Amino acid sequence: MYIRIAFGERGDIAVWSEKEMRNLPFESVARRWRQEIFFEAPEEIAGEETLTVERGTVAYWRQGRALCLFHGLSQPYGPVVKLGAVVGNPDLLSSVED
Repeated sequence: MYIRIAFGERGDIAVWSEKEMRNLPFESVARRWRQEIFFEAPEEIAGEETLTVERGTVAYWRQGRALCLFHGLSQPYGPVVKLGAVVGNPDLLSSVED
């Protein structure tokens, strides 16, 4: 499933998720942690958790109930469920602020 994520004046990105999300569209506030953008999601997403992701990974952090977009070399704060990836270059995410 393709999802468009808009960051106001910064622009928007497309992501591919292997898992279906039912509560779309929704609004949330973006937060930064290292080279990751995360924001609260309106639903829980189950799956196998991991502590290792690649640049461009889209994941769900169950502890924070948040979608996470990894645009650099950082790793998750805690275990995440990998959902898919940013379509194209994730560099736009480096300009997103809290």
